Amino acid sequence: MEKLVLKIGEKMLEKATEQIYDEVSPIILKKFFRKCQEAYLKFALIFDFYEFLLLEDAMQLVESCLMEYKVDASTLQINGLEFIYFINYEVEEDYLPPDIDIICEESECVPSLGYVSLMEIMLLPKNGKKRIESREQVEKLIISGVKLLDTIFNQLKKDEKTNHTLKIRSDSKMIAVESNSIFISDIYKRILSELAKSKITCTPHISISKGINGKDNLIIATNDATIVQLLIRALT
Repeated sequence: MEKLVLKIGEKMLEKATEQIYDEVSPIILKKFFRKCQEAYLKFALIFDFYEFLLLEDAMQLVESCLMEYKVDASTLQINGLEFIYFINYEVEEDYLPPDIDIICEESECVPSLGYVSLMEIMLLPKNGKKRIESREQVEKLIISGVKLLDTIFNQLKKDEKTNHTLKIRSDSKMIAVESNSIFISDIYKRILSELAKSKITCTPHISISKGINGKDNLIIATNDATIVQLLIRALT
């Protein structure tokens, strides 16, 4: 089930449209090919449920767990860093709860109630005019993004009403690095090299997918803190 959740999460990350980047600044990496290299980071927490839930109810519960970190309607803050957030989901178009009576078989007679089986919280660093380019800045950004995902998930599980209603079945945290294909390929090779030298017994999910404007996404599951440090080393 976790592998399926990861695959769906990948597809959701790929749907990040060009408009998202109007408010997001890239990180600037200087060590590659003797020139500055721009890359965008995306953080995602994806989780599915044991039971189908009304979208409205699920959204209210998830949003309530974000209130502590909100600075405005679309921005969360942690460690002095701001992240634009989006909540993505998949609506089960054909699902109807057993207590709904269908009075006719025509499609227009069947109510569309908006039930969901899976949700994703996506974070994008909101750097504004501040450049993120030193190793320390990149490391702080990645660690803060992962920490915010961890904190949100812990809040979802800690709140008794939320935990009881959502009934989360499985979850995964992911980071996507978006940049040109040559850079992404180089980072991918660096990560594989680091993995080969590490003592990690379970290889994390890692893949490359097509982004927008000819860019590629490197997507890596980060449920292990060791993987986060490995990614930081590969980028810096």
